[in-house]
Amino acid sequence: MNYGKEYSKFEKRMKKQAEEYRALGMTEEQIEEMARFDREVFLSDLRFYKHNISLEEGENLGEDMNCLMKKYPDSFVSQAQNLDITDRFYWLNDIEDPVLYSKLTGLPGKDLEIITMYAFENCSQEEIAGKLGVSQQTISNRIKAYRDLLSSDEKGNAA
Repeated sequence: MNYGKEYSKFEKRMKKQAEEYRALGMTEEQIEEMARFDREVFLSDLRFYKHNISLEEGENLGEDMNCLMKKYPDSFVSQAQNLDITDRFYWLNDIEDPVLYSKLTGLPGKDLEIITMYAFENCSQEEIAGKLGVSQQTISNRIKAYRDLLSSDEKGNAA
């Protein structure tokens, strides 16, 4: 995929869409807000496609295949083979900030379990407390401590 070309196409679509919005009576502020949202979604999609190239054997990946994948195909395949998609804490693999990743991976498994249940499985504090055999207040205190830890800088100062 040619990312520059895709971005150019996106910008052309945004200009045309802005004109349509103006014709419908939207304010410049509203148009800009819509464009900002669309740009975030577009860039998120590009990041997804950039990092999720199919590695199926024998599949034609096209001319834009990453040159490192051509030069070191075994490195990429072996990493893909070692991935455990059933891992309970799969979401850690999506963390791009190295400081945040380090903080999270440094937590004990029980803490990661609480974060997973609360943030990714939408369990209530009461449900988590029941599963772990602790009080709801304990879970509430731990979640607050996680927020404080994750929002502090490398020196422990609140961000």
